[in-house]
Amino acid sequence: MLRSILICLCTVYLIGPFNARAIEVNQIHRENDITCKNCHEIDEPEKRASDQACIDCHSAVPGSVKTYADRGMELLVNIHDSHEGQLRCTLCHHIHEPSDLYCNSCHELEIITP
Repeated sequence: MLRSILICLCTVYLIGPFNARAIEVNQIHRENDITCKNCHEIDEPEKRASDQACIDCHSAVPGSVKTYADRGMELLVNIHDSHEGQLRCTLCHHIHEPSDLYCNSCHELEIITP
């Protein structure tokens, strides 16, 4: 049993760096020739980019108050003005995998997150 666990840990350790280098950005960033260095400041990132990296290109963040359905109720919501305070951009907007709406961990808003 211990041997199996050690083999799994070694495999994850050895494969992890190769997977990190193979990660691609989403289509819109790829089409605009955005590379790892544009957001992470290095070619082979080891941690997530800062919110400032997002804001530098996306300074005009949409977020006007709109009406959304939530479990049959209508709510007036500015999706970028969370009642939980300032949230990281990457809680909803994932650059290396499909995005999702962090708010829906509690709500059921019908919003497509780019």
